[in-house]
Amino acid sequence: MEIRLESLNNSAYDVREEVDDDHVEEIAESLEADGQWNPIIVRPDENGSYDVIAGHTRYRAAERLGWDSLEATVKDLDDTDAEELALKTNLKREPMSKIAEGKVINDILDEHDMTQQELAEQLGKSKKWVSDRVKVALDLEPEVKGLVEEGELSYTLARVVRQVEDNRQLEFAKRLIEQGVTDETKATQVRRRFENDTIHTVGYEGREFGEFVELLDEAGVEILVDVRASGDSTYKPAFGADMLAQRLPEHGIDYRHEPELGVHRMIRNPYKDGAVGHDCFESWYDWWLDTEADIDLTELADELVETGTPALMCIEHSPEPTDDQEIYCHRHHLAERLRSVEDDGRRVFPNRSDL
Repeated sequence: MEIRLESLNNSAYDVREEVDDDHVEEIAESLEADGQWNPIIVRPDENGSYDVIAGHTRYRAAERLGWDSLEATVKDLDDTDAEELALKTNLKREPMSKIAEGKVINDILDEHDMTQQELAEQLGKSKKWVSDRVKVALDLEPEVKGLVEEGELSYTLARVVRQVEDNRQLEFAKRLIEQGVTDETKATQVRRRFENDTIHTVGYEGREFGEFVELLDEAGVEILVDVRASGDSTYKPAFGADMLAQRLPEHGIDYRHEPELGVHRMIRNPYKDGAVGHDCFESWYDWWLDTEADIDLTELADELVETGTPALMCIEHSPEPTDDQEIYCHRHHLAERLRSVEDDGRRVFPNRSDL
């Protein structure tokens, strides 16, 4: 059926946001040389005109050539079928970007109250294919979408980037590009390190076990690193090493005791009693970590960033002096030493939080 261009609505089901002018010119040259080989697909609208379902580029090419009409196949389709057919024909033709596909798919799902599984079956795709495109289209920040559209960030890596908080997506995407990451598994490892950027510290003095666990849970702590020289706790048996190792996993928190990071009584007691000044105490602890302790802080930081969000635990309620506490806890110095550890020129733990 020959239909005049003036009776065709070319915008109703045009799923592509951008017009590829070069492709339009290519089709125009083909039409001019060989004529129209395949009819466009349209459906009648309520105004006596026709909505173009497939053939939007041919319409533009014919318009550019000054043609009056195009050969068309008329189909009686409802809105849902029309949108699905428009998407199908565009997917088979020149590939659309994954983000563009996602936007169209999401519009169809919203407008027609379809499930992803139902649409996947209609398109002949998997549910994961539909889900991935919708999520990337919805969850990526505009700047990151731009990197995908420009080809700087692959769609595979974009699926990992969308799992990062919105305000950090661009930073993470640039890090993947900078490090030359191309594999999704590697990108997931980088994300783990990227998001695990805070070293927490916590003391149990003046706290009950339930309150203590709730504090850790609210901060998202995944591993508690006990940095006491001794795991014994005479006055608070719930915080003894054996009890913590037994009870914390019940709350989804791993436990690790590192007595080598603790402070010996011969220096701790004089410091608490005021016989040893803070500068002397800090110097001794640095000396201990650097020369005597059988533990490598760089290796420890690397292990913790891979294991999960860590918290350094000792006795004192606060890591620094307060109105009720005259001394520093050594976990303050240890946290700062761990924060100074770098990997590829970046701090492993740039942030610190005292619980």
